[in-house]
Amino acid sequence: MRSAFRIAAGCTPAPRGGVSPTRLSFWGVGLVLALAACGSGGEEAGPRTPVSPPAGRVFRVAPDGSDSDGDGSSAAPWATLGHALASVPAAGGVEIRLSSGIYDGPVSLQRGFDEPVLVVAEERFGPRLRNGLDAAPILYLAHQGPVRVEFEGLVLTNDGVAGGDCSAPAGHLLQMTNVGDVVFREVLFLGNDRMPRCNHMVKINLDDALFFPTGIRFENCFFSTPPAVDGRAMLDVFEPGEIDLVGNLFAGGRSRTGGGSFVHLWGQWGREDVRTPRYLIEGNVFIDYRGGAEGAFLEFGGEGASIPEISDALVQNNLFVGGGSAPLRAPILLRGVDGVTIRGNSFVGAFDASASGVALGSDGANPPSRDVDLFGNLWAAPQTAPAWLEFFGAVDTARVRARANLRWAGGGAVASRAPLPPDPDEVVADPLLPDLAAAVARPVFDPASGRFRSGAMSVREEIEGLVTALAEPGAASPARDAAGTVPMPEVDILGRSRDARADMGAREGR
Repeated sequence: MRSAFRIAAGCTPAPRGGVSPTRLSFWGVGLVLALAACGSGGEEAGPRTPVSPPAGRVFRVAPDGSDSDGDGSSAAPWATLGHALASVPAAGGVEIRLSSGIYDGPVSLQRGFDEPVLVVAEERFGPRLRNGLDAAPILYLAHQGPVRVEFEGLVLTNDGVAGGDCSAPAGHLLQMTNVGDVVFREVLFLGNDRMPRCNHMVKINLDDALFFPTGIRFENCFFSTPPAVDGRAMLDVFEPGEIDLVGNLFAGGRSRTGGGSFVHLWGQWGREDVRTPRYLIEGNVFIDYRGGAEGAFLEFGGEGASIPEISDALVQNNLFVGGGSAPLRAPILLRGVDGVTIRGNSFVGAFDASASGVALGSDGANPPSRDVDLFGNLWAAPQTAPAWLEFFGAVDTARVRARANLRWAGGGAVASRAPLPPDPDEVVADPLLPDLAAAVARPVFDPASGRFRSGAMSVREEIEGLVTALAEPGAASPARDAAGTVPMPEVDILGRSRDARADMGAREGR
């Protein structure tokens, strides 16, 4: 049972399982008591008696500051982010600025604010949050409701911690439970591959039916080097409410292989008061897969429940890059889904996979997958490739549509293992992308210089370079203007407006 007693014992409520499909919780009060009893391992959780903000409503934190003697001003900064989050007024509407340096120890937030609080680096990627003390999350948010906090320009990392190789799951970089209205922008999540960080890099879950997380957004963030531990993901979201993954970069980045999917969403709640689309996966780049053979870059489902695992999801304008050092099931793996649109994505390079695009089906007691649309996508490989689409388990084939897609593999069409009717708008021709067989350097952030090895100074700049190198269609590409018969995004992966007759794939040609 996922009870409050289990939470209190470890102070990290992130079990992998879930409640029964009825999703009725009767122990919310116990969770509150457990969190109140849970220490922060170095940074107090608060809230405290609020202090008056310095001039300009800006509070400051620095490694050489003091939580006991400081007041959050420029002259007397605090020493820890946890103290700052516990001390600023509940009304919010303030900034917490972090000076560059190492902040060692867990950070806990168990309160919310009336107006947004911005936690921002004074110098992008200068503040580095880590926790080599124990397996508690580096950043732990558990408020039971909206918190209204935005994080920008920080680094959450296990790099520099002298731990052994991962052998069992333990420790997240970030954990969020029962919280809503949280934004991460230009944040780096690095190095969850040595003790005591050997679990999902980011864990988001729901442990009480009364507190439904909405407004969760990751934008222009970098996720790299997850653990080589079975089933452990870069970003694992169990019982998701609403989530946006927009313009992020996911890269493997370790010498050994193993682990789980890069992004895993599963076991959703059947709430009706949600926005549409409920899940937005847009403008991301996935590269250098090194997980397990049954994983994926993007995976929906896996609980095997008798209700839809994920519904009302929009996956658009993403770039999936093959050539990783480990086989995978498929770039996109869908189990027990109901209502997923996959449009305007590019799948480029050689995929060592069962399917080079989408594997769609069911698992356990899942109902048949249905209402899945694949519009205006582009598959391009330098040589013979596995099927771009395959079905497994139960699929309502009458409610799956594939229109105006391009599929090409080194001189011929990428085959399909799905019984769908012929598509008069599909294209089987070389899309004239940059050299698909050329080696592309894996994205690596260099903490010494504060930038990527490519020279990019932001995640956004790094993504722009990868898209230009891998997904830009040539002037005579048959992908040009070929997706005008299906609904497509108004802009492409880099925000360029699409023509009335959009190009196939993630990138609109120049």
